[in-house]
Amino acid sequence: MQTASKEARETTRTSLERFTWNTGFRAVFDILCGGTTFVFVAFLRNLGIEREQMGWVTGIISVACILQVAGVPLGRRFMNRKRLILNLLTAEPLFFTVAVLFSLVAPPALRLPLLAFAIFMAAVSVNLARPHFDEWMASVMPAGIRGRYIGRRLQVNSIVMIAATLAAGWLVDHMGRDNTLGLAMLLAAGGICGFLSVSVLSRATLPAISAATTSSLAAFRTALSTPAFLRCMLVITLFNLPFYFACPYYQVFNLEVVGMPAMMIGIMQSGYYLVKIAALHWIRRHVDRWNPIRVLLVSGIMYTAFFAVYPFVHTGRYWPLLVAWAVVSMADAIFGLASQIVLYQSIPNVPSRQAYFALFSVATMVFYGIGGSLAVPLLNALKPVQWQIGGLTLGSFHLYYAGCAVMMACTTFSAYALRTGRPEARPPSV
Repeated sequence: MQTASKEARETTRTSLERFTWNTGFRAVFDILCGGTTFVFVAFLRNLGIEREQMGWVTGIISVACILQVAGVPLGRRFMNRKRLILNLLTAEPLFFTVAVLFSLVAPPALRLPLLAFAIFMAAVSVNLARPHFDEWMASVMPAGIRGRYIGRRLQVNSIVMIAATLAAGWLVDHMGRDNTLGLAMLLAAGGICGFLSVSVLSRATLPAISAATTSSLAAFRTALSTPAFLRCMLVITLFNLPFYFACPYYQVFNLEVVGMPAMMIGIMQSGYYLVKIAALHWIRRHVDRWNPIRVLLVSGIMYTAFFAVYPFVHTGRYWPLLVAWAVVSMADAIFGLASQIVLYQSIPNVPSRQAYFALFSVATMVFYGIGGSLAVPLLNALKPVQWQIGGLTLGSFHLYYAGCAVMMACTTFSAYALRTGRPEARPPSV
């Protein structure tokens, strides 16, 4: 019995290590190849896309996210669930990397459609896998160390992102942001890291509880009738409302509106991750005991102040944004860790857990798509607007982020929809 218990602990430890390696390689892929990163934004601008149109990238990704609903019953058709997950995850960097390289030789009229198709197919692949991947990781984590492990995983993610961001910023400045070939090679390197993030999971074990879990479309009715889960999804969706509009344009603002050098962006983001790592080191020890309403209220105040800084940032005057990103990293550390724990606690230990993760992710990404798509006509309408307030000149993007600050001040109060007691649903356990 002791031998079996020791083997089980060793299997769990190995699997958790594999998931930690996964997040490290995935961090490089996300920093270089994410739809709103400064490397990919610069590459798209070189291919001719207008800065106001960047919201369509988020929209394309979000449309594909709806297929997570189809991904849940898809798992019933495959005996080897782990192989299905790994194959789908591999397809994401494959579609992306091939499209970036082909865009270098494709006729100009086909480049953007080719990339749009590849982005969509990459998003389809990862979203079909996501509910099964999330359930896999949830089943591997023992409930007693969930907060500590998630915090450690986020720390590794942040450390790797610092190194990748600084390296990418230096390389983009060194070779020039107009160097389309150089940017493509950098994106291809990110794609290789995407492949590595999947390969390291080959040694992670799929626990019996996860391998036996089979969900059908009927499982969504069960998820939608779980009060704790619905409350969690509603609160986090409303709380994130300003970010659905803001996130697609961070790097557009940095690169195009205020002309920030890529290395400066790298330094700013590295400062963000350094502060976040330090904050996570302390937060992960205490977050399980904190009241989620207070966590969200504190985070909401900090996020509101973050957006309110943008109108004061102009070409050659970057320091307010550098400070804002360093401060908001603490809000992200608090909110990111607490929201994951609340989500896991709201999902009962039933054979349909993939449906819960799929619904949560779909809701998040659909709203990101709606926000990014609505932002395009909104920014086009604001394009000719320019306000003079004292010594400040506020253009369309300054006003846009000021609106996000007002929205955040309102959505912060959605935190009160959470109950102060412990969630009704039991957290998933191994």
